[in-house]
Amino acid sequence: MLPSLKVIGLEEKAVPKKRFGKLVPFVELMIGLFLFYVIFTGIPAEDPTAEAFRVRIIAHSNSLADQAEKMAVEQAIQPILLEAVRGSVSVNDVKIEVEKAIPAMKEVAMQLVSKPVAIAIKQELFPPKVWEAMFTSQDFYEALVIEIGDARGDNWWCNLFPSLCYKEDTLQEEKTKFFVWEWLKEKFDW
Repeated sequence: MLPSLKVIGLEEKAVPKKRFGKLVPFVELMIGLFLFYVIFTGIPAEDPTAEAFRVRIIAHSNSLADQAEKMAVEQAIQPILLEAVRGSVSVNDVKIEVEKAIPAMKEVAMQLVSKPVAIAIKQELFPPKVWEAMFTSQDFYEALVIEIGDARGDNWWCNLFPSLCYKEDTLQEEKTKFFVWEWLKEKFDW
């Protein structure tokens, strides 16, 4: 026979009144309704680059010389690309202007590198990336692709439209002034 066990601590205790007794179920209800709304109606996650046009430059290899050539090509074609996207209001406008600029870009690139250069507009897979306060998902995007030589090296890429890589410097930052300091300088002729 088993010895009898005495259960300790099961005496009834006075349960204190809950302070937020009616608030907690209300908050739970609101969270539940919000989740129901999100799941069944969906909050559209707007990707500002969904209708985007990108540029990608792929180096011949990962050697320092080939990577330097890639960056030299990027710097040399930057003014051509800026001119092509200036004033464009849609992806189609950018694509048309970039297509017109391909011969000029090819000529500039051929002057900088000794390897063959291929330039085309095509669908390319791009990895996910965080741009300032937004996130772009991995997907196929239409892009201007510049391949140098065998195009087996690291690549450089960014958005031409909407422009996230070449920002126009139209606004100059004003120098910060402190009222109290300016007042003191004026008052005591510093």
